[in-house]
Amino acid sequence: MNLEHLNSLVYIIEYQNFSKAADKLYITQPTISNHMRKLEQELDTVILIRNKREVKLTKQGEIIYNYALDALQMEKNIKNEINLFNQDISGKLEISSSTIPERYYLLDVLSKFHREFLDVDFTLKKHDSFEIIDLLLKSKIDFGITGTKVLHSNLIYHNLFEDEIVLIGSKHYFENNQSLSLEDTFDYQFISRELGSGTRNAISEYYEKNKLNYNHLDIIFEMEDNDCILDLLEKGKYLTFLSKKVLNKVSDDYVIVDFGKKINRSFYFAYNKKRIMSPLSEAFKDFILSKRDNL
Repeated sequence: MNLEHLNSLVYIIEYQNFSKAADKLYITQPTISNHMRKLEQELDTVILIRNKREVKLTKQGEIIYNYALDALQMEKNIKNEINLFNQDISGKLEISSSTIPERYYLLDVLSKFHREFLDVDFTLKKHDSFEIIDLLLKSKIDFGITGTKVLHSNLIYHNLFEDEIVLIGSKHYFENNQSLSLEDTFDYQFISRELGSGTRNAISEYYEKNKLNYNHLDIIFEMEDNDCILDLLEKGKYLTFLSKKVLNKVSDDYVIVDFGKKINRSFYFAYNKKRIMSPLSEAFKDFILSKRDNL
C-alpha cells in the first residue's frame, strides 16, 4: 500500500476539498484524484462520497482513514527515531502557540534559541488554547504553548510562566483602581475574547466558582486580537478582561478596575507522549524548560 495515497486521503478529509488538498501537497488535482482511484481499486471498496459541499467517508473509508493516520504517524516516528540517533538539530521548527505566549513570551525565547542553533528557522502559528489541545491529541504537532490544561492520559504539561488576568477600561470612562463587585460587572457592556480563548476560559471558570455565569454578561463584541480590543476600549464605556502582560505593554490610556480578587493562570509547554518528537523539537523542549526561570 502506497503511503503517498494514504497521505492524500488524510489531506482530502482535513481540507474537505480535492483542489485545496492537492495545493497543500504541491501536486495537481488529477494526481490526487488518481491516488484515490488507485487506493479504492487496491482495497476494492468505495472510500469517499463527494458532493458540491463536502467530502464524506464511507464506513469502510472511516476504517481506512484511521489506519492511514496511524501509518503516517508511524512513518514520522521512524524518521524521528533515526534523526535522534543522528542528532540532527537543524531545519524548520513549527511552533503552535496561544495569543499571550506568542506575543509576550516566545519572541525572546526564539531569539535566544536561534543564537545557539543557527541552522534552524521558525514558523510561528497562532491558535486558541483548545485548538492546540485538539492538534496535540490528533498528533498533528510535536508540541504547543497553551494557557489551558485539559487532562488526558496522553498529554504532558510543563509549567512555563504565570500570568494575572485583570479587568480594564479606558481612563476616559473609569478611574484607576475603581472598585466593582463581580455582580456589578453585569451592569456594564463588555468586549470579550473569543470562544476557545484560554483567557475567556479562565474567566468563565472564575465566574462559575462564584456561582455566576460569564456568558450572561452584556458582551457587545467578541474578538481574537488584543490590540483591537484595546483600540475599541477607548471608543466607549466598555470593560474587558485581559492579561496583565498586555496592559504592561501599552500606554497609560487604560486603567485597572478592582473587582475584589486576583485571577491567576498558568501557561504550559504541552505535548503528546505517544508522538516521538523530532530532534529539533526535543532540543527546543529542553531549551525552553531550562530557561523558564530566567525569562
